[in-house]
Amino acid sequence: HCAACLLALILSPVLHCFTVVPPPLAQAAAAPSPISPEFSRGSPSCRPSSYRSCSRLVVPASRGYCRTRQHDGPRRQLVVVPNCPAPPSLCNSWHLGGRPLQMDKSWINDRKFSPAYIKGVKGFLRFVVERCNVTGPIHCPCSECNNRKHGHLAQVEDHIYIYGMSRTYTKWVYHGEPLIAEDNEVTQQEIQDAGPMVINSFDENHAPNYHSDDDDDDGIPELLGDLYRGVDKDKNSRPKFTNILEDAKCALYPGCNNNALPRSYSETKSLLRELGLGYESIHVCENNCVLFWKKYAKLDQCPVCEESRWKDPNGNKRVPRKVLRYFPLKPRLRRLFMSKETSKNTRWHKLKQRIVENEMSHPSDGEAWKDFDRRYGWFAQDARNLRLGLAIDGFNPFGHMSSSYSMWPVFVIPYNLPPWACMDQSNFMMSLLIPGPNAPGKDFDVFLQPLIQDLLDLWKGIETYDAVTDKTFTLHAAVLWCIHVYPALGTLSGRSTKGYFACVHCDEDPLSQALINKLGYLDHRRYLPENHPWQKSKLFNGKYEKRGKPREFSTSEILEKLEEVKDVRPGKHPLNKKRKRTNKDQPTWHLRVSLWDLKYWSQLKLRHNLDVMHIEKNICENLLWTFLRVEGKTKDTISARIDLENLGIQKELHLVQNGDSYVRPHACYTMTNDQRAAFSNLTRCVDDDGHKVQHLKTHDCHILLQRILPAALRGLIRKDVYEAVSELGNFFRMKVEIPIILCKLEKIYPPAFFDVMVHLAVHLPEEALLRGPIQYGWMYPIERRLCTLKHYVRNRARPEGSIAEAYIVDECMTFCSRYFGNVETRFNRQGRQSSCQDDGVPQDSLSVFTHHVKFLGTGKVSYNDGDLDKLIWYVLNNCEEIDQYKSMYKEELERENELDVDQRLEKGFAPWFKNHIAKLHCDGVVEVSDDIYTLSCGTDKRIEKYPSCVANGARYRIVSHEKYRKTQNSSIMTEGTHKDESIDFYGVLNEIIVLRYPSNKQFTRSVVLFKCDWYDLEGRNMRDDEYFRSINVEHYWYKNDPYILATQAAQVFYLDDTKLGKGSKVVQKFEHRHLYDVIETEDPSGDVAYQDDISSSREHVLSDIDPCLEHLHRVDDEDSCRIDPNIVEKIRNITAGASHDTDNEYEDDTLQQYFSDHGGSEDPMIESDVD
Repeated sequence: HCAACLLALILSPVLHCFTVVPPPLAQAAAAPSPISPEFSRGSPSCRPSSYRSCSRLVVPASRGYCRTRQHDGPRRQLVVVPNCPAPPSLCNSWHLGGRPLQMDKSWINDRKFSPAYIKGVKGFLRFVVERCNVTGPIHCPCSECNNRKHGHLAQVEDHIYIYGMSRTYTKWVYHGEPLIAEDNEVTQQEIQDAGPMVINSFDENHAPNYHSDDDDDDGIPELLGDLYRGVDKDKNSRPKFTNILEDAKCALYPGCNNNALPRSYSETKSLLRELGLGYESIHVCENNCVLFWKKYAKLDQCPVCEESRWKDPNGNKRVPRKVLRYFPLKPRLRRLFMSKETSKNTRWHKLKQRIVENEMSHPSDGEAWKDFDRRYGWFAQDARNLRLGLAIDGFNPFGHMSSSYSMWPVFVIPYNLPPWACMDQSNFMMSLLIPGPNAPGKDFDVFLQPLIQDLLDLWKGIETYDAVTDKTFTLHAAVLWCIHVYPALGTLSGRSTKGYFACVHCDEDPLSQALINKLGYLDHRRYLPENHPWQKSKLFNGKYEKRGKPREFSTSEILEKLEEVKDVRPGKHPLNKKRKRTNKDQPTWHLRVSLWDLKYWSQLKLRHNLDVMHIEKNICENLLWTFLRVEGKTKDTISARIDLENLGIQKELHLVQNGDSYVRPHACYTMTNDQRAAFSNLTRCVDDDGHKVQHLKTHDCHILLQRILPAALRGLIRKDVYEAVSELGNFFRMKVEIPIILCKLEKIYPPAFFDVMVHLAVHLPEEALLRGPIQYGWMYPIERRLCTLKHYVRNRARPEGSIAEAYIVDECMTFCSRYFGNVETRFNRQGRQSSCQDDGVPQDSLSVFTHHVKFLGTGKVSYNDGDLDKLIWYVLNNCEEIDQYKSMYKEELERENELDVDQRLEKGFAPWFKNHIAKLHCDGVVEVSDDIYTLSCGTDKRIEKYPSCVANGARYRIVSHEKYRKTQNSSIMTEGTHKDESIDFYGVLNEIIVLRYPSNKQFTRSVVLFKCDWYDLEGRNMRDDEYFRSINVEHYWYKNDPYILATQAAQVFYLDDTKLGKGSKVVQKFEHRHLYDVIETEDPSGDVAYQDDISSSREHVLSDIDPCLEHLHRVDDEDSCRIDPNIVEKIRNITAGASHDTDNEYEDDTLQQYFSDHGGSEDPMIESDVD
């Protein structure tokens, strides 16, 4: 029952249910037996066989006294246990002269060559001589060798003086200090002399003082030392690990019966269910007609289709055909308030968030949240009432295998939490796990019934205990919106997402238009103002545009539509026939889902979020495949050219008959073979011939569309096309208006380019105003959570069961880890690119000392007298806390009529500052802080250099280490002044320099600087075309001023400039996704949030160039493509002979392409309506 023990041990500090009751100390023998001679000090004594241990508890089994540790809930205390024969070397710490040896190690953090440091080194060497054999080489504990190298005692001494003692080497186990490092105030003999009365008086408040130098020590070194410090090293002796296993099987102490440890795995699972950490298995009809739940719970047959509930109705074992795993929501929401930390976070949106005008950082900034608060004021009064989001998506638990399997989890996301916790995976609550192998399709609503029931109860209110107030209150919760992929929107909402009404925002008079074999969504001029000049242009579709934008149904109209479909029967029974519908009777709603049973659902401003992630992916792929002329995927097809003929637009791109064949002119938006090869200069996702980009993931398209694609097209595609694509990429960073951009693209690309996913981009700004920042409504965190669920599958025959059981254990670990603030968990573990926040430097120290830089790699010490003065001056000049002293010295120079005051200030300020502060410090008239006094004393002349570090949440690496790398971490940007004008400086990082200042034992004072090469930005060395900034990287300036503080650096990356060629780079600014800039009413906790992309502060304006003024075919390309006339006629006949009375013939192919790109084949969700 290892799993049961593990879970019980995890839960015991939280529940206080794991209580070991030791035998009364009063029953101990009054007179202990004397210590056996073989256990005298200094003898290599063996561990007695009767000396037992189990886990953290060291248990004596004979006579004598031994100090051991005992668990009492989350607290660890030390008790004196009678009847222990263990020697002092086992029970206490190591001794010299009958007393524990006390070693002061605080000198390690002192300044090198200081009196305390020299005294400490000498004491360490004396300790080594007394405890070790120094006739030969010993381990060198300096920060350079770190006990990896050996040397004689004199060499070790020199290294410690030069490089300093390794600060991670706190227990000198290589130099004679035992693994136990106790500080005993009471020795073994003194305890024996004290007698039984003193022993019985030991309790929690009078236990021997036991601690180690390392506050985070988990006790494992002491345990191993107590067990095996005296084990015989004979080869014939039993392995130590075998002894540990056998000792673990022993009782904690004689008569260990009175404990609350679960005795079986079933009892442990029952314990989890009491905490709300379980799930229910609900049987489902094979045809998805009903759930065998509530009134159908005892039925053996489906009341609708009469199919049996069991795989073998006549067998002894009743195995259900389909099982829904339901994870109750109410106890999981209650658990948010069982921890004080999470309970406080649920109030963040109202108590800690500082509202900034014209900025959105949280869903509470969106209009949907605010409108909900206005409608239901009683709900908004208590900040603890939860706003929730529902997220659904399907996935194949077996990865990209040939087998088709679709499983659908439903997640609940609490939005009350701060931005850095809202979309964190640990706060996602899986409420349903809908089984495969087939997707539920339009029967999804059947599986939602248990969740809807919980949501109804949560709206009425449930009693919940709040750990902050230590009282119960009535908790209410409401769902604000849903997150899903676009095809699943139709599944969850009951609205059609295909055909003429595929756009969920265009309910009346949509933009859909019949093309050859598909539907196009054209005429985005309808979203422009009425007086816009393009409204009167015939270049779009040969007509003036007088219509307004499509209308969206009101709430009352939607309810009327839903009344018509409220009796639609669910289920996939074969007798349910599918009926094709014409365009006239095609309904926008095909099912009234149970979400409408929620009283507030009809009043929500935003019920369903558009899938921004896949909208970006589809637009990016449409552009890429068309640019690269990828056969089978490009939008510039023969059918697209015939569409242009039918619409009478872009005549220069029409097919031209040339004898017995047709010629397709090359368009300006396609590339030549040379351009394709230059464009496809990517590290991966490029095929062998370099002319096709493949296997792109959604995040690849996200970066390509917003960053790489616009920059790469500068020198390859005509200016008007490049500008339109750049504006489209900038739009997804919310910089410009989308209707104008889509109108520009309509003038360039054929109608087939504009499928429903391209059209949906026009509705994204409106949703952003309602929802808030985009990351609270897109699918990236949901997809990452699905990847985690895939790793839970161990039994491929039962993937749902594997995921459910693993999820419960993970949820248990997540719940319990919230109570261990001093243990590294997923909540307090530093990220991979997190700075060093625990370096001990107080926050009120000088700004130059509070850099929190974490160094990577091995540092090297060097002397650099030539640049040391420049380094010191830069530190002093950029320390704002001493500006008053710089002003004083500058005034003295001006009174002396000194020439070139600035130069004299740079050269003379450091010695003047040192003397001035020393005088103030000695006189005591003016109080001088320790930091300022330390800064004035100057730095160590030996400077350290590192190859890499983490600063400001970003990883930096010197440029010499990136010669053979494909990543960039050496590109630097900082703000500075040039000719009295504030500008951005761009460069590369050459050196990471550390200056050490006098320190104390509490923390180390140091300053980190970057030495950079700065690119010259004057004249034609920098060019700006309003979309990108290109710089010449072959010319430099400010060679005499190469230094900046690490805290002043910002990271950028450079792309090759395809327009200006070699020697020029395009600058790309960005923000790191794990950093979040949110203003609070009080200091934040230091956590970081997920943010995938934040655009730079640079504004982009729409270009006024009209692309229709130029021809759209290429004049500099190779001969145009020749096409077989039979193919052309066949396509034209399809259009001429098409029937307009069915919907399927004009159905948009975007959804089928979506699922093929999503990693699956034909999905049951894409099917006709069921009558």
